Amino acid sequence: MLLGGEGIDTQRLLMLIAELERGAKITLLPSQAELQDPDELLARGKYLVRERRYSEALVSLQRLVRQRGEGEDYHWLGVALYELGRYRDALEAFHAAAKLSRKGAEDAWVARCKEKLAGQAKEFLDQGIRLLQGGKTRKARKLFAKAVTLRGSGEDYFYLGFALMQFSKPRAREALPCLEKAVELQDVPMHRYWMGRAFFALRRYGEALSCFTRVFASWKDVTIYRWLGRTLYELGRYEEALPCLRETVDRGGDRVDRRWLCRCERRVRRLLQSEATRSRSRFWILGNIPIVFFVVFSVWLEHPRWIPLFQEVNRAGWFVLFFAGVWGNSALQVFTLLLQKVYLILRTLF
Repeated sequence: MLLGGEGIDTQRLLMLIAELERGAKITLLPSQAELQDPDELLARGKYLVRERRYSEALVSLQRLVRQRGEGEDYHWLGVALYELGRYRDALEAFHAAAKLSRKGAEDAWVARCKEKLAGQAKEFLDQGIRLLQGGKTRKARKLFAKAVTLRGSGEDYFYLGFALMQFSKPRAREALPCLEKAVELQDVPMHRYWMGRAFFALRRYGEALSCFTRVFASWKDVTIYRWLGRTLYELGRYEEALPCLRETVDRGGDRVDRRWLCRCERRVRRLLQSEATRSRSRFWILGNIPIVFFVVFSVWLEHPRWIPLFQEVNRAGWFVLFFAGVWGNSALQVFTLLLQKVYLILRTLF
């Protein structure tokens, strides 16, 4: 080995080599295959970084990290990656160096990497929004995914989930984790509203209602009335859904909104009719049975031989009495009973 002898100052020798290369334009640096010692690999990596030969430096530093992996090794690997424009990988290297070095030693480089990543992510985000406005949803989704990989802010996750919901068949199952992450990082009404839309598309109406209710507290837009009403309708809460759907139509809803309103109104009418029917049935059971016993008992008191007389009672009177009980007309019931008593008395006397 060229640098393998004992007692040789490797760092000083490499500095001498650098001076010779700058002056004589010759290459005296040992080859990659010749270097085995970690200190020699580090010295070579530093030298190549200073000479702006970042791709060659990266090979030596990656090998160094695999062999030894100290804080300084990761630092110089991060520098090489940063200069090559691989900011995400550089950030990971600086984070690894920060764990192995003194506290705060890598903060400046970490901040520089994050700044570069934020700038790239912003460019991808702006391009994706322009493509989305032009109807190119698939290309926009790919750019939003890159923004998430580079930066991963709440806005990046939201636009990725939003793009997935814009397909002709919304990909709600893929969009929901992105929208949940967006709400976790940046809880604003728009993020929570689209999370509710994803829940609704997946028929998870209870969770969708929770999202729309929270959004409704601060954003009373026609869109919220629309989806709040539809969610309540799907949960079977028709009487609560009806005011929301009416408000949607009153604020300029489209044909679909009017269809939802008609469906809800029919449901409410059926609900009221069934409730009225049940109420009348309960009244007939509780009201007519005692009345029948009262008639039989009163006839028996006035006429000991009540069976022949009871068979001759005017059938029309019983018919009227029955329907008076069904429709809840108590006055007609009393009037019919009086007529029947008069009829029985007259037949007995004559």
